[in-house]
Amino acid sequence: MMVSAAGAVTSGGGIHSRALNAATSNITRLGPTLGAMSTYEPAELARELGYTNEHRPGKVVRDYLRKRYPEHPKYQRWVLDEAQAADVRVNVPRKR
Repeated sequence: MMVSAAGAVTSGGGIHSRALNAATSNITRLGPTLGAMSTYEPAELARELGYTNEHRPGKVVRDYLRKRYPEHPKYQRWVLDEAQAADVRVNVPRKR
């Protein structure tokens, strides 16, 4: 079995090599989007939770984040990963 410069797997043929070749071409085609994680900002999550008319968008989320993550540097932008965003969604009440 060999791998060509284009990333295609070649061998003597057979079902397994064709399946592996198809899987490899899918990975090559997807490129850098594989494993890409979404990030979220407090204002975005606040809108999602129904806080749409805030004077300072995202303040309710930032207030929660400051309590939950006190080690975050002051006056620095919040960029949340999937787990942190899920934590906000569970712990910040939806606006009625």
